[in-house]
Amino acid sequence: MEHILIKFKQAAGMLSISLRQFRRLIDSGRIPIIKVSDRAPRVRLADIEAYITSNTVTHSAPSIT
Repeated sequence: MEHILIKFKQAAGMLSISLRQFRRLIDSGRIPIIKVSDRAPRVRLADIEAYITSNTVTHSAPSIT
C-alpha cells in the first residue's frame, strides 16, 4: 500500500486554510501526523482526504407537503 506524505503547508492549501489553522487541527488530534524526523513532520494524503470526507455536510432538499 502506497502512503503519500505531504508537508503541512500543502495540506493547509488543500483545505484552503492557513498554516496556523492547520496546526490547530493537528494539536487537537483531528489530523494525525507522521514524524519523519523532528524537523520534518508530514501528514498522509489519505488522512487529509478522510478528514474532508468526515466533515462534509450534505443537506437534503426541503420536502413540500
